[in-house]
Formats: sequence, C-alpha cells, structure tokens
Amino acid sequence: MSGCCSTLVTQEAAFPVNSGLDQSRITGTLATLAQFKILSGTAPTAASLVDTGPISTVQAKLGTMSGGARWR
Repeated sequence: MSGCCSTLVTQEAAFPVNSGLDQSRITGTLATLAQFKILSGTAPTAASLVDTGPISTVQAKLGTMSGGARWR
C-alpha cells in the first residue's frame, strides 16, 4: 500500500498542493455531473462547494512551495 501511495503522491501528482483543488477540476466535475444528469436544477458554483479561505490565509503567511512539477 505504501508503494501505491508513494506513486500517487510523488510520480503521478494525484493530489493538489499549495492552494488546493484547481478551479478547473471543480468546474470539470460539475460539468460531468450535469452531462450525466446527476445534478438536477441549477448547478452549484465551485465557490459554494469549496471554501478556499483557510488555505489562502495560510499560503499568504507561509508562501507557496515550488521546485517541482506538482507544485502549482
């Protein structure tokens, strides 16, 4: 299991870093849900689903990590 996690984190960069989820990932998921009619009615906005306030505060104080392809 540790090998799998290591691959996902280091080689595949499966998990977002720095500011968290990319806006494009959230809106892409919403579009897919709408496409397959999983959502009914008006789709929620990305901002209503993910509160980026806490991580933005931390990132403003500590700065962003850099030096690798997965550090956005």
